[in-house]
Amino acid sequence: MLSIPTRTIVNTELSTTASTVTLSVGTPSLPFTHRHLVVRVNAIATTGTPNILVRFNTDTGANYNYQIMKGAVSSATADRSSAQTSLLFGILSSTANEFSGGEFLVPDAFSTRSYKSLVALSGQVEDSVHSSGGLWLDTSAITSVTIFTSASTFASGSVFDLAVVDEMYAVPGAETIVV
Repeated sequence: MLSIPTRTIVNTELSTTASTVTLSVGTPSLPFTHRHLVVRVNAIATTGTPNILVRFNTDTGANYNYQIMKGAVSSATADRSSAQTSLLFGILSSTANEFSGGEFLVPDAFSTRSYKSLVALSGQVEDSVHSSGGLWLDTSAITSVTIFTSASTFASGSVFDLAVVDEMYAVPGAETIVV
């Protein structure tokens, strides 16, 4: 989805249902300093069409703001929310074999100098597509990502990946090139 090179740190496939999935960054052994976090979700709900929600570092406070744009069938909608206890990432299907999800990027996820922003693309099978942006009002480096649903559980076979942008593909000095 996001065409950026990544290195997977954690890959979790559920063998049973789960209400939440927490992915820990840990201290990966990489030949570069990791800066940007990428999370991929390919999941299915056990019931209904619940929202996919995200929290960082187990923070359950009202420290999340987001805006989401959704296209479903022939209609488009948008929503903005502030002072939430999680970020809205997308919507899941519970129809057999119809996995949903997407991918989000957190630039400078491990910096302690600013709040953390999130840019996401997701979809619910062929029923809807979503583009969202969010903000976690905390300057802490991200050490864990918790993914959960608004009103269901993740079914067995759901897959969650935590990765970092592969800085080995970066061109040294490219950020100073003026075109």
